[in-house]
Amino acid sequence: MSINQDLIDKIVRLMEHPEDETLRQEIDVWRAAAPENEVTYREYMRLWDTSATLQPLAALRQDPLQPFIAQAPKVRFRWIRYAAAAVVLGIAAWFAFFRQQPVEMITLATKAGQTDSIRLADGSRVILAENTTLRYPATFSHHVTLENGKAFFDIAPDPEHKFMVNMPSSSITVLGTSFNIEAGKEKIAVNVSSGKIRFEGAGDNSHTILEAGKALVYDPQLQKVLEVEKANPNENAWATGELIFEDASLAAVCQQLEKTYEVKIVISNNISTSGKLNVKFSNSSLQEVLDVLEATYPIKISKQANQQILITRK
Repeated sequence: MSINQDLIDKIVRLMEHPEDETLRQEIDVWRAAAPENEVTYREYMRLWDTSATLQPLAALRQDPLQPFIAQAPKVRFRWIRYAAAAVVLGIAAWFAFFRQQPVEMITLATKAGQTDSIRLADGSRVILAENTTLRYPATFSHHVTLENGKAFFDIAPDPEHKFMVNMPSSSITVLGTSFNIEAGKEKIAVNVSSGKIRFEGAGDNSHTILEAGKALVYDPQLQKVLEVEKANPNENAWATGELIFEDASLAAVCQQLEKTYEVKIVISNNISTSGKLNVKFSNSSLQEVLDVLEATYPIKISKQANQQILITRK
């Protein structure tokens, strides 16, 4: 289904008759066909919501013919509803024409072992982890697309414009916040550091609001949110350079170090991992962190081949 007048008509009919399951299924198939389709649908929905509060329609209540119209409320209601639909159709038709004009897209991609960052025109910053692809318009827009991989977003506050991150099977809308996204085919993980975001999955009319300190995992195949839990404060360490451990066991610390520094850590069986660590690292190298562990625990740390680290009793 292409973006044409017939499609616009169907979207408007669905907005008027949300109980029409046949029409909804047809629209859902189109929405799931491409990320751009999902973005288009959501923008039409916002146009529809806006039309409900248009001042020209509200002004009809002050019309000199109000007494006459009041005698036929059903006719008045139907006329206003059709007027609202006509307004949305007109705006949507213009919007569809505008979207069909060629838009130059810039692709920023990182390879294995490489990270990169970009500062957008509004001051927002995006940091890309390795094996990540981000697409954004050459002419600034508040929409970007995370094709795959992991990225940290630090969005500049702008109450007048919502910033949207599109993914193949979901989207995130924000006003001003910082958060981390890991987008894969099997799962999408979102971790919010500050502010608030709205997460929406493809083909799903529901949404999840995540505030600072919260995280979720979304299954693109099942099209549902699997978990909403407390955020891991170290999820963004790869981008921010900060590691924070509060009452963390040696095992938990090593697990985080494996993820942050991409190494394999083996702990000897005769070592107790119950001791708690309370420390904050800022832009520290792996060796600096290991030195602190050796000074804190009765352990000996040695580096083996193939990026493997062995921890034994001192």
